[in-house]
Amino acid sequence: MKSLKQVYTVKKYLSLLLLVAAVTFTSSCDTIISNINELPETPDEGANNPNDPDSDAFVLPGISFTDGNYSLDQPFTVTDEQVTLSWTTVDSAGFSVDFDYEYQFRLAAPFQNLSSQDFIDLGDNPSITLQGLEETFGNESYDFEIMASPIEGSASQDTSFFGEFYVDANQDRAFVFSPSSISENSDGTYTATVYLDEISASDDLTAFSLVVSFNGTQITPIEEEIQVFEDGDFLNRSGVDEVLWFTEVEFSSVTIDVGLAGNDIDPISGGGAVCEIVFQPTSTFNGTNLDISTSSVLKTSTGADISIEAFDQATLIE
Repeated sequence: MKSLKQVYTVKKYLSLLLLVAAVTFTSSCDTIISNINELPETPDEGANNPNDPDSDAFVLPGISFTDGNYSLDQPFTVTDEQVTLSWTTVDSAGFSVDFDYEYQFRLAAPFQNLSSQDFIDLGDNPSITLQGLEETFGNESYDFEIMASPIEGSASQDTSFFGEFYVDANQDRAFVFSPSSISENSDGTYTATVYLDEISASDDLTAFSLVVSFNGTQITPIEEEIQVFEDGDFLNRSGVDEVLWFTEVEFSSVTIDVGLAGNDIDPISGGGAVCEIVFQPTSTFNGTNLDISTSSVLKTSTGADISIEAFDQATLIE
């Protein structure tokens, strides 16, 4: 039979083990709890958690377009006159974020300042359809901004995302008006800019005759203000070619004939601006159209015709 001393010693040893185990368990719980990234209830309680929309430190990590052809990381190309951009909010690892957001969107066409454009309110809809996009040429691009704000929470800082895209809606070799909707200049005149598009180096384009038709009772070309871009990046990319041109103005048409001397050094390819025509509205003007006439022609260095595959139209807006 065990002595009372032995029983006491055993009980004391077991009690000590239980005490050590309890201390170890408590410490482990404290460590686990301290490692949990809990979301504070309000910023006023000292919240400084960038993952909490209630925190002033909150910043949305990113958004991702649902169409893999579109990205914020680099400019992308749209192949139509309209495009729908849809996106999801994601964390820094690219995974969807569960919080809800409201969005605003603004767009700047080529030569416009993005910061001067108005935002469009999208509510909680992460999508927008852009219509009436114009062909872009060279380094011209559309710039856009998407601003995201958490619906719940008091984060004071919205998050903006910026991107840009090109438009290659025209797939035909053609003269193209850009813009196709022409607004009045500050002096009451209208300026139509004409581009050539989808030209290949193998086309051997050496001369062209551009004929623009219009309603002579509505508008009149100002002949001295017709300009061919002979020093531009498109007609004279090498900088050593000679661009020869002359114009003929009639009641309902203007013809611009252009010859490119030395085009074999750096053959024309791609697309770019070739000329601009300034029109003065008449007293009966109430809005009218401009048309690329089917009399327009493209020529090779041997005088052969290069087919024009489409004939564009522009509208002068009253």
